[in-house]
Amino acid sequence: VFTGHYKLDAYGSIYAAGSLNDSIVFTVANKLNHPDTATTDGGWNGIRLLPRSNNDTSVFSFCSFSYGKAVMPQSLWDDDNQYNHGGSILCSNCGTLIVENSNFERNLAKRNGASIYAENSMALKVENSRFYANRAYYKGGGICAFSIDFINVENNLFKMDTAWFITYWGAYGDSSAGFHQSGGGAGAYIKVSNPTIYQHTAFIINNKFFNNKSISGSAIAEHYPYAYIIGNIMCNGDGTTLHSMFPGTHPVIANNIAINNYYATFSGVDVNSENGIVVNNIFWGNRGKEGNKPQFRSGLHNYDPPFVVNNIIEDGEIWEGNLYDNPLFVNPTAGTGLGHDASLADWSLQDISPAVNTGTPDTTGLHIPPFDLLGNPRIFGGRIDMGAIENQNVWVSLPKNPLVKARLVAAPNPFRNAFMVELFGPEKVKRITVYNQTGTPMRQMETLWHEGLAHIDMNGFAAGLYVLVVEYENGTVRTEKMVKL
Repeated sequence: VFTGHYKLDAYGSIYAAGSLNDSIVFTVANKLNHPDTATTDGGWNGIRLLPRSNNDTSVFSFCSFSYGKAVMPQSLWDDDNQYNHGGSILCSNCGTLIVENSNFERNLAKRNGASIYAENSMALKVENSRFYANRAYYKGGGICAFSIDFINVENNLFKMDTAWFITYWGAYGDSSAGFHQSGGGAGAYIKVSNPTIYQHTAFIINNKFFNNKSISGSAIAEHYPYAYIIGNIMCNGDGTTLHSMFPGTHPVIANNIAINNYYATFSGVDVNSENGIVVNNIFWGNRGKEGNKPQFRSGLHNYDPPFVVNNIIEDGEIWEGNLYDNPLFVNPTAGTGLGHDASLADWSLQDISPAVNTGTPDTTGLHIPPFDLLGNPRIFGGRIDMGAIENQNVWVSLPKNPLVKARLVAAPNPFRNAFMVELFGPEKVKRITVYNQTGTPMRQMETLWHEGLAHIDMNGFAAGLYVLVVEYENGTVRTEKMVKL
């Protein structure tokens, strides 16, 4: 616990590893005046990983960072001085920074990166962490990263973070003078200068962005050569939800949910690269002033639009190859904007949702992870869903019959190398098949068994989820999920 606006400068690596029940805490004793940018009172000055000759690695695991304050009180709002960046952690030419299972709460930066600011380094990995109520006055309420060779931001929660300020531009008598708002990437802001000539890569995967605020990217603003934004939930923000800014880059926007966000001009998803791929997403319920419904746009720089297929886009009839029906979430928020707590909603799909098993049949090259943000298999039922949470009930290729009288018991479940199937009822069995998560048949049997018993040998197959399917001569089908250890 710091007793004032002190900082920790490091020219070598730091390894700070707490545990689930005993985290390492970085905070300040006196929090009074923490929001006031005219003083350094109320906060500590962060951990500053500064340039070094070797590319070492710093790790923060099971740590808690709160009330960090990166403020030079007399500086202008556009002053890029180092001490206006990185409320809790600043990494400048520092090799690799790994942050995992950590908490960032109520940190402040007068310029960029209220929680984490990283620049000109090899790698930034932020996983399984929580960012809550952090405030940057320009870019990156949670994370701000410039020119990092490799970025992975995965399985994090960003809630009530802000990257926003209002200032007066222009001289007296100037017709364009007035108060203007600015800011980008309330959750995450990532940028490479001249991104079309570099190979920097970023993965932003399976994160939750709830109730954040920024003009350009209430969830994410990206300006990267290769950005894979996959499986994220971005809900009830204030501002353009996702801003993929630069023509000529190669963003992949896949299996995300952007819903019930609000901003006066445009609150949906904005992709400005003709090389972009936009698939398997749900853009719904985003609203602007006077009730307009801004869900998705592209081509603001007069370039060709990106590849946009197999999405649900409300009122999106100009985009061929997409659906426009209500996605039917289990329990979405009741309205748009910051006034509805998105973390209390259930963003999984109902079994009758048009998004179930209607994603793109070919996911090659999309870098979609094997599991969704709830830890469920990402492809279930023979075909990937649209949206961020994979339905675990509906099988795409099997007939359904509500009058099934047959009954089966499969045990043990979970199993290691084999399991037994015991069949009950008068129906004659036609076929027993075991499918993997992608719908590929792995074992199949078409012979009869003594006294309704079948032994299924799965020795040599990979651990994971399988589906046992028993088909009967009368057309009925029984299924059972099986887990191999």
